[in-house]
Parts: sequence; structure tokens; C-alpha cells
Amino acid sequence: ESAAPDGESHGFLWRNGKMTDLGPVLDFRPIAVNVWGQVIGCSFSRELQQSRLWLRQGDREVDLTGLAGGIAGSCDSADINDRGQIVGAVKDPTTGATRGVMWTVSPLWGYA
Repeated sequence: ESAAPDGESHGFLWRNGKMTDLGPVLDFRPIAVNVWGQVIGCSFSRELQQSRLWLRQGDREVDLTGLAGGIAGSCDSADINDRGQIVGAVKDPTTGATRGVMWTVSPLWGYA
């Protein structure tokens, strides 16, 4: 996390001598990164009052929480390894029950 010229905190990725701005922390707070440059992070929707777990690689991103059909139970418990396995917690918006979820993403951005 670093401050941008406007003073706002931004997440960033440093790879191969180049810094990539991941956007304002309110919109995307980086949590973990693997050797492939896949970054998982959390965003908070003020409108919906919900946290969402995201995966970013380059200029591509996907809402992992949406794929699992819920809202992020806790972004702080999420992690990614060098195999592209992502773990996190998702809360069912109807029942409020929280369950663990694992996604697997290939280095070439394929989902399993």
C-alpha cells in the first residue's frame, strides 16, 4: 500500500522492476500476491454495505465472491498460493451462514 500523488492510499504490485497501481484502497485493498502476479484483494461497496473478494492479474479482474454466490465473510482470511489456489470465506446473503471456499486459477487465467 502506498500514497498516490493526490494523497490517497493505493495498493500496488511491484514486478520485474515496474510498479502497477491497483487503485484506491477503498476500491481495492490488496491482501496477497503469488509468483504469477495474481493479486487477491478486498473492496467495500458503500452502496451495498458489502465486502467483495477480487482476483486481479494485469488489467483483468473477477469478483470471486460473486462466483461463489455470496458476500465476503472476511477478506482478511483470504490467501493465494503459487499454484493459483485461493481460499476465502463467503457468507450466504439469505441465511447469514459462512462457509469456506477454494478457487483454483491457472497462471494463464483459466478457472477450475
